[in-house]
Amino acid sequence: MKKTFATAAMAVLMSSAVMADDYDNTAYSISADSTTWGLSLTTGNTTDYGDDAQTLDIHTNGDGINFGVTFIETGTDMDYRATASSTIQGNIAYLRAGVSYDWGDNFATEELRFSPVVGVEKTIGSYKPFAELGYDYKSLEGDYLDFDAADSHATVGVAYNLTESAAVTATVTREMDKDFDKTDQELGLGFSVKF
Repeated sequence: MKKTFATAAMAVLMSSAVMADDYDNTAYSISADSTTWGLSLTTGNTTDYGDDAQTLDIHTNGDGINFGVTFIETGTDMDYRATASSTIQGNIAYLRAGVSYDWGDNFATEELRFSPVVGVEKTIGSYKPFAELGYDYKSLEGDYLDFDAADSHATVGVAYNLTESAAVTATVTREMDKDFDKTDQELGLGFSVKF
């Protein structure tokens, strides 16, 4: 019964996304992770990058603070992001806090971002439905301690384990401004492996 419910929820999630007007740029991702490091490739719309961006992310995995670097290509423009983040995981809830430093062709000045995210997830057999809400604060070069609200996002989705080490994920992300007013809404599809 749980599998039937999760499958039905995933079908509704995906079918409603296809019929909505603003689902015009699906984000696709593929990722590989070990217990100590990982990498991911993403194309399409994401919460932090433009519709035409393609990204390569390399990061560490562990129980403490994790670090990463992201290369963002948009046409002929190149941008870069260095990150540090940490997650507190409960039974079904989690809190992730991240700091990122952004620079490159699409930035008039370097940015420092603080990005807290709160979420819930629950494994039900081979399925893991989840939902999260994130908010970004940013400061600019010259006054890195003067943070202002930047934007926010909400994501709902479900991951399905194909095997013990491979999964597919479908998400719907609602991008919002600092007042939680919608700016865009997109579908995301991902494939991940663990080794």
